[in-house]
Amino acid sequence: MEASAQLERIELLAKIAHVYESDQREKTIALAWIGEIAGEMRHDLRKDLKKQGQGPF
Repeated sequence: MEASAQLERIELLAKIAHVYESDQREKTIALAWIGEIAGEMRHDLRKDLKKQGQGPF
């Protein structure tokens, strides 16, 4: 998945968890999902930097 799409998902999840009346369980799930997406992005970025021969991230 493209980074822009991942960032859009993170933004949407954060808005939903903040704006709508969510219970604590739903907020926890949203934050966990945000963490998973961010982790995937970090992994992809490190892989891309490694391919380009750049230093660690």
